Amino acid sequence: ALQSATQSAGVAAAIFSGGFGAIFWMWISACVAAVLKYAEVVLAMRRRVPSKNGFKGGAPYYIRALLPTHGKALSTVFALLCICNCLSMGAVIQTGAVAEALDSSLSVPPLLCGAILAIFCFSLMRGGAEKITSLTSALVPFMSLFYVVLSLTVIIPRRALLPSLFLKILSEAFTPESASGGIFGFLLSRALRFGVMRGLFSNEAGCGTSPTAHINSNAPPCEQGFMGIAEVFIDTLLLCSLTGFTLMLNYSEAAELSHAPIKAVIAAYSAPFPPPIGKTVALAMSFAVLCFGFATISCLSHYALECADFVSKKPLVKKLLIPAYSLFVLLGGVIPSEKAWAISDVTVGVMTLINLFVLILGRNEIAIETKFYFAGKKICTPSGKNSKTP
Repeated sequence: ALQSATQSAGVAAAIFSGGFGAIFWMWISACVAAVLKYAEVVLAMRRRVPSKNGFKGGAPYYIRALLPTHGKALSTVFALLCICNCLSMGAVIQTGAVAEALDSSLSVPPLLCGAILAIFCFSLMRGGAEKITSLTSALVPFMSLFYVVLSLTVIIPRRALLPSLFLKILSEAFTPESASGGIFGFLLSRALRFGVMRGLFSNEAGCGTSPTAHINSNAPPCEQGFMGIAEVFIDTLLLCSLTGFTLMLNYSEAAELSHAPIKAVIAAYSAPFPPPIGKTVALAMSFAVLCFGFATISCLSHYALECADFVSKKPLVKKLLIPAYSLFVLLGGVIPSEKAWAISDVTVGVMTLINLFVLILGRNEIAIETKFYFAGKKICTPSGKNSKTP
């Protein structure tokens, strides 16, 4: 469930929009988000419901369960927002990142890239959740390791500069920029705004989407919650930091492509090497973006299908969503990413507010589950399944 595909573009967009201080706020958001992700995964596991293929669950389900009066309406609104976010973040932005990378390194026309990804996405969505899970579980761990090794290859030879990079990040983190608060008036600087938002996009924590990827596990709820914490730290504190340091070390080369975040990241990674090797590194980065991008397109298509099933049990709804999602993947090759980011900013912001409110309501339930887990006792979850801790 790691959203590694967006982290490269997200970190670059955050730095170019909010300065190097945005990295600091990514770190802060990860520390807070780790707690939130644990809470939402545990709550989703407790409030999941049996289905013919295992379980169904996630934020819409625990919102409906914890709010007896208005839960049905609010959970439906949340599910619809999640579908909108999947169409923008999962389809358009991911495809745009992949198309940008392949256009940069192989001169593949963006529309052709979008068409190919749309065809594969359509086929995968028709295959169901098992195919999607198999794909993402195979791609993400391998590509994450590859990305770490590639990043360290760029950073280690210039490791003496790391202390100055940390000072640069800290010094810019608290420098107020021009007012851009809007309805989120507490976001006092562009660094804070873009750092927190892109941090949330990279690890999905707090907005209520990621628990959907955990609910079919046979492990106790708390153990799945620990997996959620690990996801946050790997994706934001590790992968995003490596991307950020690489961009800072090669900022002059990357800044020339600030209008195209993925191209900027590829330029930053290939800049330290002589042309023949640099070309190979650029191709490797493009391949990584392709794998991460398609894995995330697939993962969020699963979220969208689950939310569509929650909103309506009519099979026609899911059947219509599959070609609609594939169409957005196709359009992602040509739609400007700025518009899709704007939509995702709004949808994720509203989803997070709803989710935080419900997590506060369920705090006692989460606390009891955690207490029983560490005490090594059985606890009967509302789903009717007993979880026995070691």
